[in-house]
Amino acid sequence: MVTNHVMMPDDNGRVYCYALRKILPLRNLLKQGLCQSCMYYTGSAQGEGIECSFDSGSKVGIETVYEPDRFVEERNLASNNTTEL
Repeated sequence: MVTNHVMMPDDNGRVYCYALRKILPLRNLLKQGLCQSCMYYTGSAQGEGIECSFDSGSKVGIETVYEPDRFVEERNLASNNTTEL
């Protein structure tokens, strides 16, 4: 099921990029136009983060998910998979 994910930056200004499967600085993603040209990008979370729609594998019938805790989990799982743009 395709779900709209609202991803807010952490204290260091980084967000999880589903397309690249990495945690990256939001400012750099936006500056380089990577979010705006991405097929998953659906919005700017009212200027506070990014919104991306993709199939997260969830069977729950929820259309919009705010997931600060998922970001923390992704960051912990991907701690060796961070890249600076």
